[in-house]
Amino acid sequence: MSYLLGQIFFSLAIATATGALIGWLLRSIGLARHRNELESTWRMRVARRDDILTKVANELADTKAELNRARGGVDPGERQKELARELRGTKEKLVELASLRQSENTYHEKKLQALEELNRRMNDRHENSAELITQLRREISELKQLMESEQGSTLELERLRGEAVSDRKDLEAEIERLKPLSELVKKRNEQLDQLREELESLRSRSPSGTHRTVTEEEPEFQSEPEPPPPPVRDDLKKIYGIGPVLERKLNGLGITTFRQLAVLDDDEIERVAESIDSFPDRIYRDGWIDAARQQHLQKYGEHVDT
Repeated sequence: MSYLLGQIFFSLAIATATGALIGWLLRSIGLARHRNELESTWRMRVARRDDILTKVANELADTKAELNRARGGVDPGERQKELARELRGTKEKLVELASLRQSENTYHEKKLQALEELNRRMNDRHENSAELITQLRREISELKQLMESEQGSTLELERLRGEAVSDRKDLEAEIERLKPLSELVKKRNEQLDQLREELESLRSRSPSGTHRTVTEEEPEFQSEPEPPPPPVRDDLKKIYGIGPVLERKLNGLGITTFRQLAVLDDDEIERVAESIDSFPDRIYRDGWIDAARQQHLQKYGEHVDT
């Protein structure tokens, strides 16, 4: 359950970080698009202003050309008035152009201020996103550590469960082995009860002297001796290369102690390897014999004579 919760938290953290990064990228793309639109608008207005200046320059050139052509034979007063009107028109256009330039400058200043404010906000959000990403990375690291510890606990639990299953199978095998002895003891007890009943019947039928004679001569019925204690079993899984399956196979061959494994010769090793569906080279390579001697020495404090 903890492992599942860790996976869920890890997925949520990754999704949050991904969303923050995508949001930041989308805002950056929107800001770049807004800047491009402002630059395009500014270029269009500058081009229009240049067109107006070009027209004014062309009109001034045309005016000069007309003045040059009309120097002779034209009333100077009328020509001067016409030039004054043209100059007023030109001044008005220049004033309009100056007003347009000022309005454009004001517009650009406002847009630049708005862009600076937007850029500042984006920087603030970027800093907040960086802090959030750092926090998420820290939480992800903690979740990874928690998951690793949960996996270690799960592996240890599986190992203990395997050992418990192996011990249970060994216990069931031992119970099965002792069942015949239990049945034998039960039958002997039934026979003893039957003999005691017959003896009591004979005592009740015979006179007192005969009773004493029979009593003096009656055999002593003793119960069967208790079965010998089960043989000592060593944990053969402590030897490298022997797991629960191989241990059960060795126990089935009668090898239950470190001593029995330590005194095997080459021929016996070949027979054991064939019985457990293995190869003698594996027994030599994993060092079962030497490891069994060391385990016996550690457990019983005595060397195994070979």
